[in-house]
Amino acid sequence: MEATQRGVSRERLALGMLLLVAAVLLAGDFRVVLANSSADDSPVLFGRFLADPGRYQSDLLHTYAYIYAFGTAVHWLPTLLYRVLHFPLEISAYVITLLQTVLLGFALHMFGVYSLSVWFLSRIHPLDFFRRIKTVMLTAFSTSSSNATLPTALRVSEENLGVPREINGFVLTVGATANQNGTALYEGATVLFLAQLAGVDLTIWQQLGIAYFAILGGIGTAGVPSASIPFIIVMLATYGINPALIAIILGVDRILDMCRTVLNVSGDLTAATYVARSEGFPLLGRKTGTE
Repeated sequence: MEATQRGVSRERLALGMLLLVAAVLLAGDFRVVLANSSADDSPVLFGRFLADPGRYQSDLLHTYAYIYAFGTAVHWLPTLLYRVLHFPLEISAYVITLLQTVLLGFALHMFGVYSLSVWFLSRIHPLDFFRRIKTVMLTAFSTSSSNATLPTALRVSEENLGVPREINGFVLTVGATANQNGTALYEGATVLFLAQLAGVDLTIWQQLGIAYFAILGGIGTAGVPSASIPFIIVMLATYGINPALIAIILGVDRILDMCRTVLNVSGDLTAATYVARSEGFPLLGRKTGTE
């Protein structure tokens, strides 16, 4: 109730200020008209205008223009305020939906695909695997860079997972740039989101093309923070979407960059454990090859 009263009071204050400004402007124009008149003219302003239209026409039209502008402002002010306040909230709701969708995809890939991979292919319990690489995951989350996390990943993979150095030196180094599943997921979801936001109707083949190029972008994107932004801009321009819409997701790009970097480096370690297991090296202190 108090909030409603405060809102009404603010509306009345704004309306009063507009009325005051209009009154000052009108008074100034009427003073100009009276200053230009003489004692022989009619005492009625409208009569003066009829008697000598050329003398007062510009001043009166200026005054009527102020009256029209004031009336238009009063008429459209509520609609303008509604649109100014409602548009950011509406866009924020869309961006939050994108954030939830991408994070859900990251979670499914991390705890679904990777867990099944280390369980069936590397013969490691998923909880034990994630517990042993938690230092790498925290480093990736804080730096948002696969390249900056690479030294930590090399050390943890050898000491905690038992992957030999020669395998780490190849798999993790190549994976820091070429194995970016989280980046591919994020790029595809973002392009589709901005296309829907812009009202661009994409065919099924165009959507498959976006998924294909997102995978290629995940392979070639540099392992540094926000490296996928230029690729997304190119994708938007390719499919006829305004590239300026990229500004809408810049506010949440950092948190999504941190999360997808965790997914990227976890995928590198998952691949390293599988390669080590397939070569017959012991992992976690036990033999994983065929006995």
